[in-house]
Amino acid sequence: MANPNPARIMPARGDRGAPTFDANKLRELNRFFTDIEYLFESCAVTENAAKKSHAICYLDVDDVLLWQSLAEYAADDDTGTWILFKTAVYTLYPGSEDASRYTVADMRDLVRKTRESSLIKSMSDLGSFYRQFLAITSHLIAQKSISNLDQQSAFRDAFHPVLWDAIKGRLQIKLPDHPAGSSYSVQDIHAAAIYILTDSNTQSLSSSLTTSAIVPAG
Repeated sequence: MANPNPARIMPARGDRGAPTFDANKLRELNRFFTDIEYLFESCAVTENAAKKSHAICYLDVDDVLLWQSLAEYAADDDTGTWILFKTAVYTLYPGSEDASRYTVADMRDLVRKTRESSLIKSMSDLGSFYRQFLAITSHLIAQKSISNLDQQSAFRDAFHPVLWDAIKGRLQIKLPDHPAGSSYSVQDIHAAAIYILTDSNTQSLSSSLTTSAIVPAG
């Protein structure tokens, strides 16, 4: 009787669902390992040697040779485990470690570009920015690179001044007892922005968002 649940086969390089890694995009290395380890589990790949040989199949020629040059790749004892091999690979690409995934400069750059280009003009724009912002700042907070207050200030500064004035007005209505001079939480600002950017409220803002001079929100 045929096995009703046959083991999956590791995809070939270039196949749909195959892991990819570009050495010019160092942050992709962590995702590459996450993707390939998911496939190892799905395809029942358990041996260290098999994991290492599968991993290099998804690389370009230069990276294949580089990874194969590692002592941990050739070793078939306790010095050649998959974990030790991964650690050695990370050392080949400084800045690729998970702790370096995002920097404070990334946060500031996202905020500056969003504000100066008036990128938030709709619910869709807000959602796109919000996801990027949380990905960066949540990581920075976890790494103790910024504080919650820094996150709140950066989120506020991303909005065009005209849009921020509307958001601030909504916050003052919804939170009348909020201490003067204190920052609003990211969640409260986000909720107020959603209200302002609903279809019924955006028409009066649209022309102002494209014609007003850009200055930091205050």
